[in-house]
Amino acid sequence: MPRTEDVPAEGRGAMAEGMQRQMAGLAGPAFAAQQRQYMRTIGMVDMGKADDAAQLTARSDPAAVERYIGAVLAQDLRPRLPSITAPVLVLAPYFAPDLAEGGITALEKVAYYRELMTGTKRLEVAPVDNARHFAMIDQPRAFNEALRQFLKTL
Repeated sequence: MPRTEDVPAEGRGAMAEGMQRQMAGLAGPAFAAQQRQYMRTIGMVDMGKADDAAQLTARSDPAAVERYIGAVLAQDLRPRLPSITAPVLVLAPYFAPDLAEGGITALEKVAYYRELMTGTKRLEVAPVDNARHFAMIDQPRAFNEALRQFLKTL
């Protein structure tokens, strides 16, 4: 999980429990509002698409989402990256206004993702401009082109 790389192994469980506590009890309208907020700030650039996706994700079981987030935060899979033998494509979506708030550039975000994947033998990191987490929805043409270019290298 990006931005957790500096959390030591013993702190990951506490971080996961904290996030689970934060999400505990979210149901109905509160869970729907949380999903809408996520999609609008992290998920997608287009607010209409973000709201459409939030309506779908709000139908998820909040307890299952809570468990999933806890499980993801508790893990650090980076030590196992060197065992990956297949070629790997990581897309680095960026949305300029978000990056400006964080004080980083698009190139720095690509470098960050590359560093997170250190040890991956056959790694390609491709930027996707004007996109957030769901780059395939924000920029389907750019997403498909990055995938197409990666597949050509195989």
